[in-house]
Amino acid sequence: MRLTAPAVVAIVGVVAALALTAVAGAPHLLGRRSPLDGIEASLVDLRLLLFGETPHDTAVRVVAIDDATVDAAGLGFPLPRARLAQIVEAIADAGARTLAVDVLLVGRKDAAGDAALAGALQRIPTVIGAAARFPADAVATTVPRPQEVVWPDAQFQESAEVGMVNVVTASTGTPRHVPLVMLSGTGLLSHMALRAAALFAGAEPRLSAESVAIGERVVPLDLGFHEPLRIMGPGGTVPRVSVAELLAGRAGDRLRGRLVLLGYTASGVGDTFVTPYDAVTPGVEILATATAQLVDTPGLVRNVAVRRVDVAATGAIAVAGSLAIALAPLTAGLAIAMGLLAAWLAAVCVMFAEGVWLSLALPTAVAVPVFAVVAAARYLVERRRAARDRQGVTRLGRFQSPALARRLADDPTYLARPVTATVAVLFVDLKGFTGHSERLGLDGTQRLLKDFHANTADVVHAGGGVVLNYMGDGALAVFGMPDTRPDDADRALLAARALIAAVRATAPPDGAVGDLDARVGLHFDDVVMSRLGHDEHQQVTVTGDAVNVASRLMDVAKGAGANIAASAALMAALTRPAQPPAEAMITAPIRGRAATIEVALWSLR
Repeated sequence: MRLTAPAVVAIVGVVAALALTAVAGAPHLLGRRSPLDGIEASLVDLRLLLFGETPHDTAVRVVAIDDATVDAAGLGFPLPRARLAQIVEAIADAGARTLAVDVLLVGRKDAAGDAALAGALQRIPTVIGAAARFPADAVATTVPRPQEVVWPDAQFQESAEVGMVNVVTASTGTPRHVPLVMLSGTGLLSHMALRAAALFAGAEPRLSAESVAIGERVVPLDLGFHEPLRIMGPGGTVPRVSVAELLAGRAGDRLRGRLVLLGYTASGVGDTFVTPYDAVTPGVEILATATAQLVDTPGLVRNVAVRRVDVAATGAIAVAGSLAIALAPLTAGLAIAMGLLAAWLAAVCVMFAEGVWLSLALPTAVAVPVFAVVAAARYLVERRRAARDRQGVTRLGRFQSPALARRLADDPTYLARPVTATVAVLFVDLKGFTGHSERLGLDGTQRLLKDFHANTADVVHAGGGVVLNYMGDGALAVFGMPDTRPDDADRALLAARALIAAVRATAPPDGAVGDLDARVGLHFDDVVMSRLGHDEHQQVTVTGDAVNVASRLMDVAKGAGANIAASAALMAALTRPAQPPAEAMITAPIRGRAATIEVALWSLR
């Protein structure tokens, strides 16, 4: 079976859609870097802004070492260990349940201060921070393997648990994931957010490939045990208490029973991130957000199942859109394809507002180029088809009037069943043809008929009629095919006068007897329009009494010495008076009919 051109385009489009989906989807499924990461990062930031801030009541609090704290102490940055010890003591005294210290306790030996801080850390379940360094080619969504870890001093490790403080950022700089576990030469390393949440819940975390459970709370995870971050808003969205307030005794009960993250928010500290809401967001705020998502606030769901939905939807949209463009009319197919893509992207945005992070970049990057290629291929196919159709209409026009040729090309079923219509029928023949042909011979007669037929076609087609048959020195034309019009009778009468003028203006061939002239018979009545002949060879024609009457009217014109004979029915169908008016109205018998009819005559001298 031979495939049609649209079917070939459809097959190529489906193959291209599946291939591009596989190429773009494989890194997405595996969490590998790809050129789409930067686009998706910008689109996530845009969605965060579009759907606004999402603050939630949380048990997490930030105790901020802010500008007021640094300025009041007059001790500079970083604060001495003794000052940190006072802050930790104050947090414990305020009734906090758990503490996470986002300050790297490395170097700057101060025996008294270090001892005081180590003792203070033992008053409350505490996690202190360690920082990892990674190779430049580290994959963002697989279990991280640090090259090096910067650990807090040993005496502090003995007083508190240790958690990593690293955050994975997107190309826009926005924090996007928190790696809850890392692999080192000594074993698994837990993130500060995970350890703090576990201490706060009093339950060890239970990790699986797609989630972490802490007590009864289950939080979905991305590949490599990464927690997707949903930034809740600008700095301060997680409730803050200034160290200056705390040390002055103005914290009240704001820390009682809370999970506290202690860290720097003072300007110029350098531990900051860019978010869609703020150009400068303190790192402790990001860690507090990650911790809150593990404790009691909703985050973003992006896991293997979500990534599979991304790839499956991308492939389905690309394939369905390609088929629509290839098989439906091009404009409608493009509308369907782009509508599918737009509907899915809208659904992705709605799902993001509900906390499900589906990709906007992947389906767009796959579908748009596939649609463009398939649409271009379909356009070329349609151009070729249109060119062939035009050639077919042109060739058909050599055997049918142009109006009929166009209608048959557009609607091959035209007149597959006979249709009755009221039309104007025109018959024309040359005067004195027998004498002309006797003297002209075969070649001269052929030239004479060619000129006559050309005049007939030009005049009839210009008047909106169709020539159905050439019969030697005569022709049959109809006004009202393929569609009837209110002024068909007027058009037929105008064409009759123009035809007489055209024949008279034609130079007679050498050997012709005198000038050329013609007679026309016109009638207006019902006819049956149909196709006659074999299924493989048909001719469009009209039949009925109206055809016979129009033919016999040429005899009436001949007997009256006139050029045009028009029935009273045609005269009654005129929408405006005939110009010039008929030279005579006679009652004439019609050969083959019992009744006479009224006939208008013009000699056009």
